[in-house]
Amino acid sequence: AHALGFVLTRRHDAAALCGLAYGFNPFRAAHGAHLELIAAFGMPLALAALHLAATAPATRRTRWMIAFAAALAIQGLCGSYYLAFFAVLLFLWVLWFVRRREAWLLPAMAGAGLSVVVVLLPLAIGFSRIHQFYGMSRDIGTVRAFSADMSALLAAPHYSALWGWLSGSSGAEKQLFPGLVAPGLVLVGLIVAMRRRRPAHDRWDHVALGLAVLAVAYTIVAICAKAIGPWRVQFGPLTIGADVVFKPLSVAVAAATLAIAVS
Repeated sequence: AHALGFVLTRRHDAAALCGLAYGFNPFRAAHGAHLELIAAFGMPLALAALHLAATAPATRRTRWMIAFAAALAIQGLCGSYYLAFFAVLLFLWVLWFVRRREAWLLPAMAGAGLSVVVVLLPLAIGFSRIHQFYGMSRDIGTVRAFSADMSALLAAPHYSALWGWLSGSSGAEKQLFPGLVAPGLVLVGLIVAMRRRRPAHDRWDHVALGLAVLAVAYTIVAICAKAIGPWRVQFGPLTIGADVVFKPLSVAVAAATLAIAVS
C-alpha cells in the first residue's frame, strides 16, 4: 500500500499513511487468525503496476504488466477470496482510468488474468476433487449467514482497544469498521481540494453537493441508530427515524458514490 501511495502521490509521507491505514485498520484485527486474509499485499501492488504501466513509455509497458500478473498470482496463492473481490475493483479502475489511448491495457490485463488462471488451475482442480470427495458445499443460506451488510461498516472486533464497544453480536465477517483516522483524512483532503479548486460553473456541482449533503445526513441517521437503537422523531406530518443501521447507511453510501460520479 505504501508503494501504491507513492506511485500516486510521489510522496513518502503520504504513502506511509496509506500503508498504515491499509495494514492496521480495525477490520484487520477481526481476521488476525486468518493468515490468508491478512496477506492482502498483492492487490495494492497490482494497482501500482497498472498505474505505472499506464504512464510508462511503450518500451517499459511489458515489464509492468508482468509485475501486474505476478502480483495477481501471488495474491491468488495467498488468498483466492481476494481475486473475486479484486475483480470488481479492477473493473471500476478500468472505467475510471482507461481512455482511448490506454485501450492497449484491456488485452494486456486479459492476458495477465489468463496467465494467473493457468498458474492457479492445478490448485483449483485439487480443491474441486477434494470438495467432491467429501461432499463439501455452500448453499445460499450459508452465504447469507456469513455476508455483511452496510451496518458492518459500524462494527468492530470486540478486542479492539478503542472500538470494541461497537462489536455487538456480529462475527468477524461483519466487522468492517475502518476507524476514524482514515475517513477523517479523506474528509480533510476533500475539503482542502475543494477550497483550492479553481472556481468553475458546472451545474453538476450543485447535484454533487446535494448528494453529498444527503450522504452526510443519512450517515448521521445510521450512527444514531447504532448508538441509541431504533428511534423516531415526528415533525407534523413528517417522520424521521431508523429501526436498523444498514438501510440509512446503504442510502448514504449510494449517495456518496453518486456524488463522486457526477462531480
